[in-house]
Amino acid sequence: MDTPEPAVHGAMAESGVVPPFPLTLERGWLSGELVTSRAQLAAFRTELETGDIPYEVTLIETDGSDLNPLLTERQREVVDSALDEGYYDYPRKCSLTDLATELDVHKSVVSRILQRAESRVMQAQFD
Repeated sequence: MDTPEPAVHGAMAESGVVPPFPLTLERGWLSGELVTSRAQLAAFRTELETGDIPYEVTLIETDGSDLNPLLTERQREVVDSALDEGYYDYPRKCSLTDLATELDVHKSVVSRILQRAESRVMQAQFD
C-alpha cells in the first residue's frame, strides 16, 4: 500500500525549504522550527497558498544581521513594504502609486525614500 505524500512536503520541496527535525503533528497541525532566508520563506508561503494549505506563523526571529544601520528606520519600513507588496518583483506586482497608497503618503515621498535606500544599499554592496 502506498502512503500519499503530504501536500506540505511538496510545498517544502518546491520552495527549497527543509525544516530541521523533529517536527510535531498535533491535532492535524504539523509544527516545527524553520531557519531560512527571507526569499525562501516567501517562496514557501507562496507554495503553501498555491496549494491551499493552511498555515500559521507564530514567531519570526532574526540573528540581528538585519539590524544593520545601513538604512534609517523609515527607509527600512518603506523598503520592507515595497518588498512585501511586490514592488521589486519582476514583473512588478504594485506600482509606486500603490505603495504610496499603502503607506498613506504621496508617491514622491516614497520615491525619494526608496532612491536614498537603494543608493545606500548599492554603494555598500559595491564599494
